[in-house]
Formats: sequence, structure tokens, C-alpha cells
Amino acid sequence: MSRIKRSLVEGGYALMLKGQIRLKRPDDLLDDWEKHYRTHKPKEYGFYMRGELEQVEQQVANWCSESKREYALSRFSAAWRLAPEVRYNVASFMVTTSAILAEPFINLITKYVVRKVDSGANLILQISDDESYYSNRTGEPQQTTSPLQTYLDLLAMNGRGEEAASAIFEKYLKQKFAEASELAMEVHE
Repeated sequence: MSRIKRSLVEGGYALMLKGQIRLKRPDDLLDDWEKHYRTHKPKEYGFYMRGELEQVEQQVANWCSESKREYALSRFSAAWRLAPEVRYNVASFMVTTSAILAEPFINLITKYVVRKVDSGANLILQISDDESYYSNRTGEPQQTTSPLQTYLDLLAMNGRGEEAASAIFEKYLKQKFAEASELAMEVHE
């Protein structure tokens, strides 16, 4: 943690005030993070599963719960819950590596008739064991990645992903970033 804090301060993204770190250039930090994320995003697999998107999402959520695996709706699936003006046609989930190991994965394939495809996927499983992907616990039946993570995932998709990312930024991040910059400027003066 101290290395991250030092890196943020030395990079000019943050300053220290009474033992607390304060972001002063959150937009620049987010831009740099987004550029780095495009080349280091989680591995993903495409699948086809019969049913409407809501049904597909519910069945995959059920499978994750039954096999006791961490998951979060991601990309457009998360964006739909966070900013409902976003439309989509592919269900996306962030799941842990253990979810795609033999027994739990075979259960998904056989019970819900799922098959891996190279094109025409209506289900994407992104794979990561990084706990931060699963930390947006809101008490909703189907958890989503955080607004920040959803924003990064959508931007990395280009096209309509950028449009959806903009909606997430406007609703969840813009005001917080403005407040952080304003506070840092007040403190710096």
C-alpha cells in the first residue's frame, strides 16, 4: 500500500494531508489506468447458451451460487444495472479461475446446455481471482462489478462500450472526481 501511495504522490496524482491521501488529478489517473488496463485485462471465453439474456444471467448466477464461486455481472450486464439506459445483447460475468475448473464447469455445461463458441457468443466469462472485481456488494441478488471497474471494462471494448462507459462516468464518477479535485485544490492553497 505504501508503494502505491508513494507512486501516486510522486506521479502528481495525489497529495498527502495529515496522514491521508487525497487525489488531485483523478481524471489523469483514470486515463493512465485505462491505457494500462487495455493491455492487462482479464482473460475471457465466449459461450452460447439458450434463452433470453435475463434467463442466461439468472442461470449463470445460480450456477455460481450452487458451486460457491465468486462472481459479478460485468461489462454491459453490469452497466444495465448501474445505468439502465444502456442496451446490450451479450451477458457478461467476472468469475474466479476455480469456476472454470473441471467439476463446476462440467456442471454448467451439462445442466444449462452451454457450449464454447468462437463467434456469436451470448455469454462471456471473464476470468480473474483479483478480489477487487467482486467487492461491489450492494445487497442486490445479482452483484455487479463496481462502477469504476465497469467503466474500465466498457472502455476496453471500444465502439458502443465507450458510449456505455460515458453513461457510467457521468452517473457515478464525474461528481466524485470533481469533488476530489476541488478538495485537493483547497488543501493545496
